[in-house]
Amino acid sequence: PGGTLTVTGDATARRALLLALTGRLRLTGGDLKVLGHALPEEAGSLRRRARFVAGASAEAEQILATPGDLVVIDDADRLSAAGRAAVAHLTGRTTLVVGAADATAVHVLIPAITGNVLTLGGVQ
Repeated sequence: PGGTLTVTGDATARRALLLALTGRLRLTGGDLKVLGHALPEEAGSLRRRARFVAGASAEAEQILATPGDLVVIDDADRLSAAGRAAVAHLTGRTTLVVGAADATAVHVLIPAITGNVLTLGGVQ
């Protein structure tokens, strides 16, 4: 708990990965285990523990106010000031996976976000 990962790169690939990490997109192959839940078999259980937030969504702040064990945010660079403050408050308390087009923008807007960066490529 409390770790962070920033995911950057192709928007479609990034959104697919982030949705899959929260059990909201069915895997097309392979095995994945998140928070101890094997996917796709335990996707429902995972969805109860993990939150997915679209940064530009009007509901972002509300979702961030009731975090789960895992909070996954796409387009984090589009969060409102209140949303960014909520994420900063969660840093170190819950596991965060933060998606954006550019990691630097996320780190500038939400300085509390540190950790590893995963860059995804587009479909060739």
